[in-house]
Amino acid sequence: MNKKLIFMIFLIAINLLSFSNACFAVPATVGVKNFRGLYYSLAAVTGIKPTPEINKYFKSIMTRLPKDGRLDEVLNPSTLMSIKGLAALFCKEFSKNNRDLSQKSDQEILAVLSDRIYGRNLSDAELKTQLSLISSAQDKVFVACTSQASSMEFLLQ
Repeated sequence: MNKKLIFMIFLIAINLLSFSNACFAVPATVGVKNFRGLYYSLAAVTGIKPTPEINKYFKSIMTRLPKDGRLDEVLNPSTLMSIKGLAALFCKEFSKNNRDLSQKSDQEILAVLSDRIYGRNLSDAELKTQLSLISSAQDKVFVACTSQASSMEFLLQ
């Protein structure tokens, strides 16, 4: 056999192997942001440079946050409360830095935040739930931001 034929057989074999591996591959699993991803994602969506208070809290809870980005790492109360606390600190700063947003209607507040945090509009059901959540809140921007920034949708990668 000549070199060209051997090379062609080699390429066909490689393609067949990769095709068979793709066909029988293990389905992808759902992942969540790990501790670093959560921290940097919260900073990005809120536009907040982490303050000393945020950094101190983050360092104190870092070991309770997802390490490897597996879903089972967030399914315990300690982790969920740590995530909520970190989101709340970023959102507190976001609310302070965006006082003009608090002058908007509840629906406008939610629309701005869902675009920043989820990159999409809320569904009718989500909007109804979020509206009831913030309707009596003193700082609607803070409450809506914290709710969305600590949601499972935000945690999912």
